[in-house]
Amino acid sequence: MIQTEVHILACKPSLKLVDYTFRIIYPETFLKQEHKVLLWEQNVQDVEAVIKVYCHRSFLARWREKIFQFRVEREFEALSKLYQVNIPVSQPLFWGYGNCTQFGRIEALAMRKIANVIPLKEFLRKVDKKTDLLKFQTLFQHIRQMHEAGIYHGALSPKNILVTASPATLPTFYIVDMAQSILFSRTITGTKFAWYDLLNITKGLKFYCQHVDIPPLLAHYGFSEAKIVAFTQSLSGYNPTKHTRNYLRGEFLFRRLLGR
Repeated sequence: MIQTEVHILACKPSLKLVDYTFRIIYPETFLKQEHKVLLWEQNVQDVEAVIKVYCHRSFLARWREKIFQFRVEREFEALSKLYQVNIPVSQPLFWGYGNCTQFGRIEALAMRKIANVIPLKEFLRKVDKKTDLLKFQTLFQHIRQMHEAGIYHGALSPKNILVTASPATLPTFYIVDMAQSILFSRTITGTKFAWYDLLNITKGLKFYCQHVDIPPLLAHYGFSEAKIVAFTQSLSGYNPTKHTRNYLRGEFLFRRLLGR
């Protein structure tokens, strides 16, 4: 069994962590195991939690993040702000960093487990045409709230939204995976930042479920008819590459520094 002592930099006030350390225990199988990202369940004191670890971080990345901001620190702050304004998220518990013989330099984020959820991209495959608007209008209201709180998600897609629902109730949408987020001191509604978040989520919805009706959802976000027309035209030609996403992130970070 592989274990790592993580030095905790910030945590939920109710957690009483001795010397601000926490021992994470790597399981034999993970909920998610991708390139340099691990995800699994582990109790944090008496709380059922999900542990997310970014592993094999380079020496330069570690020192750059110590000077500026850790990836998990950014994620912790964004999730905390969403939680404070009552947008459904996986409540953040703590973040920290450490070193592991097998996984190298690591960053760890602990979040409260959300029971009985599936990714939105999986949920979309089961959507009934007659109930599209009813199901997704709440999601677009949450996105509007997120933008009003000054949060740009940066990777808003169906794989980064979780859904829980029963046949008798409307779904609850949880916004997750905030590693690419940027926090602003004021609302970003009506800005380029919000526009690209909306382009990404609507592009994803159409990719996984062609009959999702986008204009009524944009109306629930708060768009006027003229803005819906302009957005729909923009969406038809939107096909971002990794280079495009990196360029936009660089631009948005620079604009935040300038206070624009």
